[in-house]
Amino acid sequence: MSTEEQNVADSEFQAEATATADAATTVLAATRPAAVANIMDSVSQEDLALLDGGINENIDQSEIKTSRLAIMQSKSPEIDNMTPGYQQGQLIEHINRTILTTYGPAPWLIEQGIDPSKCPEFNYMAFVYVFKLPTEWIKWKKDDERTDGEGLWHFKTTDKNDPKYADEIRRGTWQKYGGTYTEKGAPPVTDNVNHMILPLTPDLTGAKYGPIISSFSRTSSEAGSALSTAIAQLRTMRGLRTFQAIFYLYTTQESFKDKAGKATKSWVLNIAQSSKRADLLCPGVASLAMNTGIGFMKNQSMQHAILNASPPEAGHSDDLTKSHAGRTSNASTTDAFPGEDEEVF
Repeated sequence: MSTEEQNVADSEFQAEATATADAATTVLAATRPAAVANIMDSVSQEDLALLDGGINENIDQSEIKTSRLAIMQSKSPEIDNMTPGYQQGQLIEHINRTILTTYGPAPWLIEQGIDPSKCPEFNYMAFVYVFKLPTEWIKWKKDDERTDGEGLWHFKTTDKNDPKYADEIRRGTWQKYGGTYTEKGAPPVTDNVNHMILPLTPDLTGAKYGPIISSFSRTSSEAGSALSTAIAQLRTMRGLRTFQAIFYLYTTQESFKDKAGKATKSWVLNIAQSSKRADLLCPGVASLAMNTGIGFMKNQSMQHAILNASPPEAGHSDDLTKSHAGRTSNASTTDAFPGEDEEVF
């Protein structure tokens, strides 16, 4: 998917979320308990807005801990230490290290009538889609520039046209992603396509974890494009809202060239779509995904805060290197780069 197509897909999704907001408000008003209705109705919308604004204003971005997906690579700590229960190719929540995947025959193929005994097996995770978060552009430090206790990147921005970084982003991004970088190995700048999702239990009847960010870049860029495309076409192709569909993330091991041109293997993300519906199997999760998505749609600053990146102001981004550069807990987590075959936060 080209940058122009991605922008169109994002715009279509934002328009769909806006159209859904009023209908969702009506549904929630009709279904919430009477006690809750009485409490909410006793407060004006203006006062509620002031309350939300006051709380958000006093929360520093450094206090926000955002869950992101990470892939267990060969050099992940749990693999190095042979921690029981962990294996390469699993997807985990990167803060608490919770395993989110199940290993077994591909359920999306079983749905198509394939005999489970003949299905390939993967580490997979079902999820309901929540929201398309802003794309981040990150310039990573080289190995010899990294110091223990310091960050992994020089800058992170959600505005690729920011005059402070635009030239470095263009020169440092792989050519096939719109830049001019053509050398072998990992480029110095990544474009991280961020999707917020809600992991499901294997039986698709409930949430396995809270909302979590999956960042697609470099080795997982094709999966990110596949998800963006599926989301953009969901309404047209299946007549569904985003929170009604069920998707799967699964991992495969692929070969890449490292900085020296040497072949190396890393685990990468893939996307599959289920024929089943979240609003029928797990309506509570679908409702949570819908309401969370609407919340992000109405509050752009929250979108950037949860990514730990400042929003573009006056058409361009803040200088993220001053206060947020290299916060290692929020880097891209689903790629093998910037260091080959290492788990990066």
